[in-house]
Amino acid sequence: MSIDIENREIRIKKLDLSYELRKERGQGREVHVGLTNHPGSLSLLVFEIDADIPYYRVENNRIIPQLADKKVIDISKTRYTAETQGIVAKILAETPDFKQLCDQLEVQGQNEPCIITYDGELVDGNTRCEAIRAINKHQQKLNKTPLLVAYLPKDTCTPDIISDIEYKRQLGKNVPFE
Repeated sequence: MSIDIENREIRIKKLDLSYELRKERGQGREVHVGLTNHPGSLSLLVFEIDADIPYYRVENNRIIPQLADKKVIDISKTRYTAETQGIVAKILAETPDFKQLCDQLEVQGQNEPCIITYDGELVDGNTRCEAIRAINKHQQKLNKTPLLVAYLPKDTCTPDIISDIEYKRQLGKNVPFE
């Protein structure tokens, strides 16, 4: 898997197509994501994508401290590189309950969607995405396990909204979708 800035436009097109097709066909449920610093909530369409499409959000409160230990230089310039994404994948795979998460996803499937931006950045669900990638790599089957995502469209994809979602979903105590 090579994730870099050149693939960004391809990733955006794949996500746009998946989003529009499901929206037009009335497929995919919606989830409501509550916000802390903004009034109300966002209604996001949920659908399945290939787990290799997203890239990990490295400017994440859980990832940044661990990247500092790995001596990753200038995250803003290297976040899309295969090297940085590979380091993040390794960090995620080494989390204490990773094997248990893989087993749970393999048996029960993914119940809660990851939140993804219009251009493929995971705002919430890095570890779930890595677990599904690990399952797919381990199984090596033709029909890969898809990744369930809630899509954050471009018009709502601001740094403030992303930070708000991250704060609410990751730093809150098991905050369910509304």
